Amino acid sequence: MAKKIDFTTTKRGKRALLYEGFRYTCQRQADGDKPSQWMCVDRTCKGRGHLSADEKQWTLKQEHNHLPEFGEVAANKVKSDIKIAAESSGAVEPCLLTQKAYGEANEETLQHLPKEKSMKRTIQRSRRKKYPTEPKSLDELEHISLEYQVIESEQWLQYDSGIDEDNRVLIFGRKSTLKEMSRSRNWLGDGTFKTAPHLFLQIYSLHYELHGQIENSHLRSQLHAILALPFLPVAEVPEGLQLLEKHTDALFKETLQNVSGTFVTPFWEIGKEI
Repeated sequence: MAKKIDFTTTKRGKRALLYEGFRYTCQRQADGDKPSQWMCVDRTCKGRGHLSADEKQWTLKQEHNHLPEFGEVAANKVKSDIKIAAESSGAVEPCLLTQKAYGEANEETLQHLPKEKSMKRTIQRSRRKKYPTEPKSLDELEHISLEYQVIESEQWLQYDSGIDEDNRVLIFGRKSTLKEMSRSRNWLGDGTFKTAPHLFLQIYSLHYELHGQIENSHLRSQLHAILALPFLPVAEVPEGLQLLEKHTDALFKETLQNVSGTFVTPFWEIGKEI
C-alpha cells in the first residue's frame, strides 16, 4: 500500500508537505520533469527529499536527525483542513466544523490540537479576514458599497429603509434561504442585542424549520404548542414543564427537558386545537 503524501499551508500561506510523520517546506519548485525539492521544517535537521513532478512519488535524499512526529504532523493537517473548510463554507457553525474534525482524530493527534474553544476563535478570525470590515460610522453607510451587499457572489442585502429613516432598518439574507423559508410551515423570530454591530441597537433573526414533515395530527398539534413557547410572556409561566410532562407523549419528553420555561393551562388547550 502506497504511503500517503499530504499538503497543508504554513502560517505565511506557503505550501507544506506531510509524509510519514515529517513536515517539509519547498526549497525548489518542479521544473518540467525535474522533481521539486523539499527540506524539513526543523532548521536543525538536514532532512531533504524530492517530490516527482506529478506529486505522486516521494524520495528521501537525506535522513532526518530526529524521530517522526506523527501526532503533531496529523494535528497540523487537521488544523489546515478546518481552516480551509471554514473559509469555503461560511454558513456552517464553527462548532460543527470542530466537532467533526476532533471526533475523527485519534488520541495522539488530539494531544497536539488546541482546545476546541481556541480552534473556534481561529475559525472566526479566518472568516473575518474574508469579509469586509465593519463600518466605523453611519456616514460610511450613506451609500452602501457593493462589498457590503454581496457575500460569496450572492446578494446579501435585501432591503434598506434609507438614511432618512430615524430608525433605519437593514434586512440581510440569501435568496436561496428566502426560498427555503417560503416553503417552511414554521417560523420563529428572536431579537438579540449582544451580537449587534456597534452602530445598531438590535439584530432580529428569523428561524425556520428545514425539511421537516409531521404527518400525525396529534404530534403536529403538540409541536406547534412547543414552538410557541418562546412567545409567551415570562410573567405567565408558573408551572409549565410540570403541566407539559403531564399532558405530553413520551416522544416529546426529551425535547421538553431542554425547554426552560413555560406554559400555562389555557394556552395548552389552545395548542391542542391547532
